[in-house]
Amino acid sequence: MSHEGAHDDDVRQKSAPQNAEQQLQEDIEAAKTLKALEKEIEELSEITQLLGTMSQEQQETIDLIEKVTEKTDIDTHETTMELEDLSRKNKKQAVKGAILGGVIGGIVCGGPVGVAVGVKIGAASAAAGLCGGAVIGRKTAGV
Repeated sequence: MSHEGAHDDDVRQKSAPQNAEQQLQEDIEAAKTLKALEKEIEELSEITQLLGTMSQEQQETIDLIEKVTEKTDIDTHETTMELEDLSRKNKKQAVKGAILGGVIGGIVCGGPVGVAVGVKIGAASAAAGLCGGAVIGRKTAGV
């Protein structure tokens, strides 16, 4: 047995450096893996920061678009109100033109026939003015 005991000691002494070398290799591999993980975590952090910045910039753009849209809605409403007001004024002017044409026709031509002719001429002039105004309004609005 002493011979077997010596042999076991000899095997243990030879395997101890092999185990130490194997452990060293495993430690080196673990260190490399840890370094790679650290690098990936840093890259993920950079990506997260970049996404945060991009998201903030996009939010600023969205806020600007909302403000412009709100202003456009207000401007459109105000313009519509102004156009309706102008339309009412134009209709009143048309009626005034027909009445004025009738009065002038009555004075110039005399009597009821002059009034009838004057009203027709005044109404035709007012209608032409309304149509011309509508055409010019469409052209300036780009319709």
